[in-house]
Amino acid sequence: MRSTTRTRKVGLKEFLTRRLDPSTESTASSATYGNAKIYAFLGERERALVSLEQAFAKKNFAMPFVKVDPIFDKLHAEPRYQAIVRNMGL
Repeated sequence: MRSTTRTRKVGLKEFLTRRLDPSTESTASSATYGNAKIYAFLGERERALVSLEQAFAKKNFAMPFVKVDPIFDKLHAEPRYQAIVRNMGL
C-alpha cells in the first residue's frame, strides 16, 4: 500500500513538473502565475516566490487572487510574499 502512495506522489510531481510553462522567460504573464501555483503546491517556496514576482512585474490578470488563493497559504509568512501583496495594495 505504501509503494502505491509513493508512486502516486511521484507521478503527480512529474505530471505537474511537465505542466510548468518554460515561456516564463519571455513575455507570457499567464504562465508565471500558473507556474507559481505549481511550485507552491510542490512546496518549492523560492521558485513560487520568483514566479509570483515575475507575474506581478508582468501585471498578470490573476494576481489579485494571490491573497485568497489557498495554494499560497504556506507563503503568507514570507516577507517577499507580503511585499507583493503590499505592493498590489491588497
